[in-house]
Amino acid sequence: SALAVALFAINFILREPESIADAWIAKGSFEIYFGWVTAATLVNFAIMLKFLNALNSVTTETILAVLLILIAAGLAIVIRLRLRDYFYPLAIAWALTAIAVKQSGQTAVVVACALGVVACLIASASFVMSLNSSESRATSL
Repeated sequence: SALAVALFAINFILREPESIADAWIAKGSFEIYFGWVTAATLVNFAIMLKFLNALNSVTTETILAVLLILIAAGLAIVIRLRLRDYFYPLAIAWALTAIAVKQSGQTAVVVACALGVVACLIASASFVMSLNSSESRATSL
């Protein structure tokens, strides 16, 4: 989707904010929006395949759902590491939680969502590790 590409470009440009206000207000807002658009794009892809009758069995639907969930979680980790986006994985975790609630009867989907949420939360919380290195750099100056 063009919106996802545009948000990726914005997040790429904002990967090194000039101030804490830029990091929390501008960068954080775009990270959350980018995460939601990514999740929505993947869900829309699944809906399109269902509409086109490309998914002809429950097993195929479940496999695709699990695959897309793992792709979303993987993207969250990659974007977190490459662009230093801490809110992007939170948005993906939020979307995966909503999917798990909606698909509560599908055990494989719920388990994939749970694994994805845990991975996203760990990736997002990893900013704590960078606080220590930023602090040590500031004290050494």
